[in-house]
Amino acid sequence: MKKSILSLGLILFAISPILAQQNLGLEQGAESLWDEVKGAAVYILAAVFLVSAIANSGKLTGENRDYMGFFRGILLWFAAITIIGGVITYILSLKF
Repeated sequence: MKKSILSLGLILFAISPILAQQNLGLEQGAESLWDEVKGAAVYILAAVFLVSAIANSGKLTGENRDYMGFFRGILLWFAAITIIGGVITYILSLKF
């Protein structure tokens, strides 16, 4: 069992330079997917913003109105989405 695993690992290690030189076309697929995501990002962020506004709208009605809590909640949602979007954009912009 150990010999077969060792020999398989040795074979894979030996052919890895050959496999590394092959162009599998993954970069073009990733670029097209990223372009589609960029196009839909505006609508996704608008939907997240509307959902957060609706979720926090309970603070605007009733006896215990809390306008600052409403705006703070909206601001936190917006900041979180902006940070997540920025991190994802940065990671996907790296070239390996």
